[in-house]
Amino acid sequence: MKIIAKLLVTGAAAAVGALASIVVTDRAQEKKEKKEFEPYGTTLETEFGRMTAITAGEKGPNIVVLNGYGSPSPYLEFKPLMKELSRFSRVTVLEPLGYGCSDNTERPRTIDHITEELDAALNALNIQKCWLMPHSIAGVYSLAYVNMYPEKVEGILAIDPSHPEQIDYFDTSSANKLSFVLKQLGLLRLTNGPVHGDSYGLDYEAHDIELMKKMYLWHTHDQVQDNEAKNIRENMNTCRHMSFPEELPILMMLASENVTTFEDWWKPLHEKQIAETKYGKLVELEGTHFLHLTQSAQIAETSRKYIRETLIRKLEEAQNQLKK
Repeated sequence: MKIIAKLLVTGAAAAVGALASIVVTDRAQEKKEKKEFEPYGTTLETEFGRMTAITAGEKGPNIVVLNGYGSPSPYLEFKPLMKELSRFSRVTVLEPLGYGCSDNTERPRTIDHITEELDAALNALNIQKCWLMPHSIAGVYSLAYVNMYPEKVEGILAIDPSHPEQIDYFDTSSANKLSFVLKQLGLLRLTNGPVHGDSYGLDYEAHDIELMKKMYLWHTHDQVQDNEAKNIRENMNTCRHMSFPEELPILMMLASENVTTFEDWWKPLHEKQIAETKYGKLVELEGTHFLHLTQSAQIAETSRKYIRETLIRKLEEAQNQLKK
């Protein structure tokens, strides 16, 4: 028995030592990578912290792209989509606090704080009115934003957006807890990053993918995104009874994979959401939840046509009003 106990103690000590070595190596590698990193984009000075924004395109409607939860670098993730959108619009990717090159923050990731910071960033960009293009959880944030600042939103162009009521159908808290443990132990580096595996389209450059993997690992030691994950359920509950303004143009681009996987509720929830609006439109695009990784051109073209339809419709309505 003494021999067994001694072996167990020795084994435990070896495991602790190995984990300590992994943590030290992870931190050292991160320090080296950050030293070699050259920040990108424009820095926005706001009362809540510095945020990074990247803009492309010289004319056309203002489109502001909002990333989903856990994006390592919103700019790099949406870079191919930006290129497509810039052909007909002035498009901006905004990196919220705790994401990409933006500052971290100790402010709790409540829906009020997130929307307040988004408004501060748009003010810093001198964007008076724009089309919001949210992906995933940003769909909920956009719903809250348009309810708080309706005069600042031209319309919504959503990429497989989250819905406040989806928390009634599945819970991600266990996965978030496991991810938190792996982050703190530095074990995610051993998996060579998260990020989206081999699902990136051909229009992504290899060095951008590698940089996203590094930036994901850097952010695993921050508390911002972990706090956001802890607040997701409460934030969704806060927005549960919110609706989009009746006159607001809304385009929902849903991923075929989610429509099929969650056939009982994913599409029905979004259909119900736009049914209460006058110009809501829902289209299904082939792909995963991360549609923009492979369908940048299709998303841009679908958005362009919808914006054009909206402008023509408004013009016709104005002309009809003049005839009365």
